[in-house]
Amino acid sequence: MLLADKEGTFKAVIFQQNIERVAMPRFRYVIALGLAVLLLVFALVFSILGRVRYGDFYETAEVMSIIENNYVDKVDIKKCQEKILQSGLQDCLDKHSYYYSADDLKAVKSLDSAPFVGIGLQVNKKDDYIHVVSVLENSPAQRVGIIPDDLIVAVNGVSTKNMSPEDATNKIRGKSGEKVVLTIQRGQKKQKDFILVREKIERFYVKPSFITPEIGYIRITSFEQLSSLELYSSFYSLGILSDFSSKDFTGNKSARGIIIDLRRNPGGFLGEVLSMLDFFSPDKGRTVFSAKGLHVNEKFTTGIKGFFDNLPIVVLIDANSASAAEVMAGVLKIWGHAVVGEKSYGKGTVQEFPIRLSSGSALRLTVARYFLGEQEVAVDGIGISPDHEVKWKKSENQSEEDFAAEFFPNFGNPEKDPQLKKAVEVLKEQMKKPRN
Repeated sequence: MLLADKEGTFKAVIFQQNIERVAMPRFRYVIALGLAVLLLVFALVFSILGRVRYGDFYETAEVMSIIENNYVDKVDIKKCQEKILQSGLQDCLDKHSYYYSADDLKAVKSLDSAPFVGIGLQVNKKDDYIHVVSVLENSPAQRVGIIPDDLIVAVNGVSTKNMSPEDATNKIRGKSGEKVVLTIQRGQKKQKDFILVREKIERFYVKPSFITPEIGYIRITSFEQLSSLELYSSFYSLGILSDFSSKDFTGNKSARGIIIDLRRNPGGFLGEVLSMLDFFSPDKGRTVFSAKGLHVNEKFTTGIKGFFDNLPIVVLIDANSASAAEVMAGVLKIWGHAVVGEKSYGKGTVQEFPIRLSSGSALRLTVARYFLGEQEVAVDGIGISPDHEVKWKKSENQSEEDFAAEFFPNFGNPEKDPQLKKAVEVLKEQMKKPRN
């Protein structure tokens, strides 16, 4: 099973069994070797600084040993030690690596098991703060006027600077009926407090519909566990599987082509993306991506030749399509399917989480970068470029609020959404071509 960096941003993901095979055995044996030396160093440092317990420097030494033997790049351990002592893990490593106390780890784990009670936001990390990626329809956040691209700079008065997306999500969520205060920065305007009341949120991750009787539209908001089964179910809803079934589930409707909308999709479990790409794979054994780091070198391939390898597909992306969403869009592009919209976010790293420490705390650590297809196309810091670039245009004097009021009601409307409108045009041209 694939274990993800369920980064509230961007849940970059990795196969647990493969990471254990590639990286973890070395980590388990090597960590003991490094600890003896590092403990001496940190014992001296902590005594000089007047720090408290043996456990403090033991854990810091343990963290440093894990970093040295698992991090994606070579790290100057001496400089990293100093930075961690001064200001924490993120000044030493990349922005997707985090330290979790035992309480933080417990809270993060509870997010996946508890019923979803919150305010209806998807968030990630941007400019050291928490960035609103999307707002669910008819949610508390939408009703009070929070919009995508807002920055959450504080939750209940606690600054979100250098806060992990999971930690922020945990602070935002709570019991139904309770209030939470978000301090929002919108563009260059003054910060504003929004008071919201938490409620149970109904979530969907894969939602199919028809644009025309022959054009299917599948909106994927995130790659969560079992999302691949939701996609398979969507094929039935769109009549695409009627050729393989004695029953037509859609009456007279049967999509001859589909638009997969990955806009404002922050990523998720790469295992789900791999399963989804199997549906469209030209051949068994095609390279989807390679994960490479200082201690990781693994290739992931398609498991089958897909049922829908010749189905006309257009993919929609934007600047908030990230991580696993970029894998799906990038690989489908490599396989010859058109991509419409804006250049994607450019998160091409893989995290392992949780790497547990002896104290009960844990690390989320970037262990690899991924590269797409046989040609190993880089994504990190680059993104996926669309074949047809289309942007939502904001008028010169239009305020953020007015733009949002125009944007969100029209998002997903093929008549008023310029990116979707272009995707329909491109798909219609593809559908005119003979299928193999």
